[in-house]
Amino acid sequence: MEPKSKTLRIGLFVAAWFCLYSGLAQLSNTDLTVSYRAFGEKEGFEVNRVDAMLFDDSGWLWIAGQSLRIVNHQINNRELILQRYDGNRFYTIDLPNLKSKEFTSLLLVKRNDGKFYVLFDSDTKAEVFLFDPNTLVFNRIDADVFDDAVKISIFPHKESHMVFITNAASTKLFRLDKDLTFTFLSDIETSSNPMFTNFIDFDDSFLLEDRNGVYWYRNDGKRIETVKLSDLGITDKTLDYKLHISTWFKREDVTYIQFIELPGYYVFNPATGFWKKTHVLNAEDSNQWDVFEEKRIYTDPLGYTFSQTMRDSGIEATIDYLPSKKTIAIDKKSFQFSPVASRYLTKELILGESGTLYHYHFERKPIQTFLENMSIRGLLQLNEREVLVATEFSGWYMLNLETKTTQKYELTLNGNPYLPTLNRGIFETENGFWSNYDKGIIHINNQTKTISTYIHFPVATMIEDERYIYYGTLRYALMRFDKKTGEHTVLVETPDYDMQAIIKVGQDLYIACKEGLLIYNGKDLQYYKPGNQAGDHFLLSIAYHPTFGLLLGSQSGKLYQFDTQSKAFSILYDDPLASSIATILFDDKDRIWLNTFRGIVAFNPAKNSSIRYSETDGLSFYEANRYSALKTRDGHFLVGTLKGLNYFHPDEIKKSNLEAALRFVSLDYANQNNPNQSINAPEKIKNIQELNIPPNNKNLRLSFALFGILNHDKVSYRYRLNEQPWINLQNKTEIDLFNLPSGDYTLQIEALNSLNEIIGEPLSLQIVANQFFYETVWFYLLMSLGVLAIGTIIYFERRKKHLLKAKYATQMIRAQEAERIRISKELHDNIGQKLLLLQMNAQLENTDKNEQLNLLETTLNEVRNMSHLMHPFQFEKLGLKNYLNNLIDAFQRSSTVFYSCQLGNIDGHISKEAELIVFRILQECVANVEKHAEATACKLTAKRKKEQLIFELKDNGKGFLVVQKLASASGLGLKSLQERAQYIRAHFQIESEIGKGTTVILKVNKK
Repeated sequence: MEPKSKTLRIGLFVAAWFCLYSGLAQLSNTDLTVSYRAFGEKEGFEVNRVDAMLFDDSGWLWIAGQSLRIVNHQINNRELILQRYDGNRFYTIDLPNLKSKEFTSLLLVKRNDGKFYVLFDSDTKAEVFLFDPNTLVFNRIDADVFDDAVKISIFPHKESHMVFITNAASTKLFRLDKDLTFTFLSDIETSSNPMFTNFIDFDDSFLLEDRNGVYWYRNDGKRIETVKLSDLGITDKTLDYKLHISTWFKREDVTYIQFIELPGYYVFNPATGFWKKTHVLNAEDSNQWDVFEEKRIYTDPLGYTFSQTMRDSGIEATIDYLPSKKTIAIDKKSFQFSPVASRYLTKELILGESGTLYHYHFERKPIQTFLENMSIRGLLQLNEREVLVATEFSGWYMLNLETKTTQKYELTLNGNPYLPTLNRGIFETENGFWSNYDKGIIHINNQTKTISTYIHFPVATMIEDERYIYYGTLRYALMRFDKKTGEHTVLVETPDYDMQAIIKVGQDLYIACKEGLLIYNGKDLQYYKPGNQAGDHFLLSIAYHPTFGLLLGSQSGKLYQFDTQSKAFSILYDDPLASSIATILFDDKDRIWLNTFRGIVAFNPAKNSSIRYSETDGLSFYEANRYSALKTRDGHFLVGTLKGLNYFHPDEIKKSNLEAALRFVSLDYANQNNPNQSINAPEKIKNIQELNIPPNNKNLRLSFALFGILNHDKVSYRYRLNEQPWINLQNKTEIDLFNLPSGDYTLQIEALNSLNEIIGEPLSLQIVANQFFYETVWFYLLMSLGVLAIGTIIYFERRKKHLLKAKYATQMIRAQEAERIRISKELHDNIGQKLLLLQMNAQLENTDKNEQLNLLETTLNEVRNMSHLMHPFQFEKLGLKNYLNNLIDAFQRSSTVFYSCQLGNIDGHISKEAELIVFRILQECVANVEKHAEATACKLTAKRKKEQLIFELKDNGKGFLVVQKLASASGLGLKSLQERAQYIRAHFQIESEIGKGTTVILKVNKK
């Protein structure tokens, strides 16, 4: 979820309105930035009702309560949950095995040694554990005093804890020491169903509130007295209910208590037993006090308070910064008190709402921002308190440095409102201002705020003297504009130069341009080129100082010093981030301020030292804008950026020293003993210096976090293995390494701010990805021997295969020869005899001519049939379906077997070549039925199914053993059919059993 931030001006009382959703917004003219992030279920926060929130000694925030998961579909019956939060992510901790599933609340009480008492509670049962946040281990406290307990309350008291244990008959008070020993102190007089809501401890006594009122006890559990109205000095008032505490807090060893129905706060002196009314909080207003109002107050270690007051309109929340008399009022838009956590209310505030956690960050800004989110260009100081500001595209504004306000400076052109753009400077005259817009020079009348235009050529950069404006252009000319006559004069044509900035020193003009430095002495234009790299001679900014002389800022981050006598360049400063220098300013201590595209650099030439300031230090944006830097008359700086105008004094701006620690949070990997090793206990993680990963599972997942009071939205992370290039993680705090190659690695992780400066100490971890045996030298030795053996085997196998191929070729030749013999016999025994008979009949004159004609026709038909069987000449014309029909008809006419066929639309779905081979295969199969099957019936079917044509030929003949047939020499025909099917990438299958017939299935893929 993206962060939502707001900025507030701290005064005697200024309210900041926070909406309960995520996003980002800022108010200008502030010295405090308040940003917040909202976390819900999507971001990993799974607590619906927060019962307790507290920090451990390592910086983790622990959150306990009821989860979002509903039990048995009952909305008020939810599972208990314990999560820890590192400022960016949430981690759920497994709860211990409990004696009951009826617990409804989960409370945390922190001990002085950093461990927690974890109390599982309901209306009738309670159970207590000691929990170590460093080892994540729960230890049940099985004390006899807990037998039959229906209610347990634990409160810190000095170095130990006071434990109130209620059973069906009574309530007893025990002291629980660090070694988990219980000391009975006293029976407590209370109601049958007590609820101890407030425990206020002093050195020798304590105040305790339950349902019946407020009581003062000695440390041994003996009641001293019941607190009454008269003890508070009130004698003229009665209460509708018992006396109850609304809220209380401690500050500088003084305890302040507010009672329900009573205005103000009371201080109790345990030495004398006297009460005194006092005024303590800045936000107190007796006129707003309501007799029924309730409060909750949280106090941080510095004594600052965060108070929540229940009113008719909702919860009114206020941070009170005593003794400075400064407050911030927060409208929560909520009608419930929120659990609160904070290490320092000057830096952060965490609220737990229903299913949402809000984390607020407070940052004091030594830098004020005006016109936020606007791109700033020209600046002109008019007097001690007013500065005229020109933005890039949003018009002009008048800035009041005294009131810290801005007002729109409305301009008109030809009677219409107008916003000048692409400003490059503003110069003051007697009756207005000279400036420019996207078409040329303009003049603005300061009385009427009307614009007069002097169009000639767009201005790239400009400077003035008493009479003229000198301006550079983009590859056109160096120009001079006469402010009296309004005339434009070309001083020198510059078609080869892209001018960026201009300054006049004496009578000479110095122009920084993309190609280098130009000097115009009134007659000639001279060109000088610094550096050898392209970015080195791309000059963006120029300035002159009496001590340092002429300075030029480059695109590559180099600050050049130019000697006007020798015409030589020297590098005065080389930016380590190679960030372009947009503008240059000088303070009163001879420091050079370089406003770059990646923050502001304060360079001290005398010490050759520099400090870079960024958004972390209060800048509105890291990228400075050109033509928009001004030193005011009192020594302050105004620096324009792409998102706002920054105002500060160079002696007051401070580098933000962010105290943060980068630590591993969890490690998930495999080792020799556990394929799913997961370590998330801080005590174990901090002792891990090296991970050994087995060769069969070289995957690793690491989670880490940056601990400290900081805004995580301004932090990014990166990592690398050994000296490989850095991999940017953005704001992700998890690394997945999959299938690491074998070897030794050093994993490095860094946290960076917006300028890529390192935050805290980088993380480092040694990783050893172990080798399989096959990655070792011994394996390669054995492999060499194996390859030799395999090579020998392959040689003999290939020789054997060659012999088998030769044998198969011989069998094929024999089969072809047998086929020739069969055709020869057919011609000799059948057609030859009939032709001989025709010859004999022709020699006999008395032979019947009709008989001869019939015999001749029969003979010709048989010749045609044999020819067609050997090659179907009209196959392409008639198609596969018709030819299969003809095939079945032909066999039916000359056979005792009953042939039938059922053919679908099978034409055109496979190639003609494939159709012919299918026909040949089926033709051979039908012939086999005729010759060998001894069948009485045979059926051919063909159908389309998805992407295939399926042919099936089934007979009811004698059948045969398929495997045995294929292995025999007589199975050569079947092998031939398989090879033909493979040729067209078809699937050929034979199913047959003795006495049950044979089925041939041919599946052909469509084209």
